[in-house]
Formats: sequence, structure tokens, C-alpha cells
Amino acid sequence: MPTVLAVRVGAGTVAATLGAATARRSVADADRPEPGALWRATLAAAQEVLGVADPAGIETVEVVGDGGTVVWWDVDTLGSPLPVARTGDAAAHLAGLAATEPHTWALAVAGRYAAGDVASYLVARMTRGLEHLLLPGPAWDLDRCRAAGVPADVLPEPVTPGVPVATTDPATFLGLAVALTLRTTPAG
Repeated sequence: MPTVLAVRVGAGTVAATLGAATARRSVADADRPEPGALWRATLAAAQEVLGVADPAGIETVEVVGDGGTVVWWDVDTLGSPLPVARTGDAAAHLAGLAATEPHTWALAVAGRYAAGDVASYLVARMTRGLEHLLLPGPAWDLDRCRAAGVPADVLPEPVTPGVPVATTDPATFLGLAVALTLRTTPAG
């Protein structure tokens, strides 16, 4: 059976699981956390389980997210200009940014910023910014986003759940160079 390091992320919490070992981290301002804090929490939780469970043979890192969030990040630095936003309609949220955050919107249109959910952001961080991926779902309808005027370069590439879509970068993710997959949290 393949060894999977699962990273479950919500708007303000991260849990990493490897075998029977699980580590959880919460971040400040859980309703609108700073994305960098989620990244640091991810690294801390994953490092903890790697220290307890046997990391030998890890074949996959699986990022599990709920999809009801929006994160903006700089495509070069991976820093984020805004906190994580919870939303049931990413298209409306992204398009509304033109009025509420005109500077951020201008940089997005210029190709400086990318957007996705919290899982998309973690994938970008785990791959040193090389991958911009998303599992489309009820909150993230990419056709609606495009119809709302969101530039195509801002939007993530849709992927299939559970299928390897990238490789983690060992320089940015705990020395691991393994397959990366995405899944959504089951409804209910």
C-alpha cells in the first residue's frame, strides 16, 4: 500500500497525517487568516508527523481542501496581499475585488497575482510556485469566473481528484520530492 502524507486544510486550520500519526495546527484570525500563516502551519504539522511516523516510502502528498475559500498570491514571491476569504461563490468574490481592492485587481490583470482556494495556495507553495491547480466545485466554477471577467491567467488549472498532478519541491517542502494529489473534503 502506498504511503501518503495527507494535508487537510481549512480557512484557519491544518492537519497532517502519516499512518497513525496526526498533527494539527490552528492559525490566528481563523475566520480570515493570513495565507503565509497557513503555509507555516502546514510545514509545522507535516514536520511533526514526519518526526513521529516513518517517512521512508512516502510516495504521495495529498492536499485535501474544502474549496470554499479564496486566496490571492504573488506569482513570483508567493506572498499574499490579502487574508483568506471564505465564500460560496468565488466568481462573485473575485470579480468584486475590482471595486473593493483596485490595486490588487490591477496587479492581477497585469499577471502579477494568481488566485485559488487554500489547497491551490498550498500546492503553489509545495511546488515553489510552479503549479497553479484547483479542484473545481460548487464555490469554484471556473466558467462563471471567466464570465465574471476574471482574467484567465489569474485562474488555476482544473485537475482531477486523486490523480498525481505535480511533484513537491524538496527545497520548499521538507526535503520531499514526491507525487502531489488534490482531494476535496467529503460533503456532510
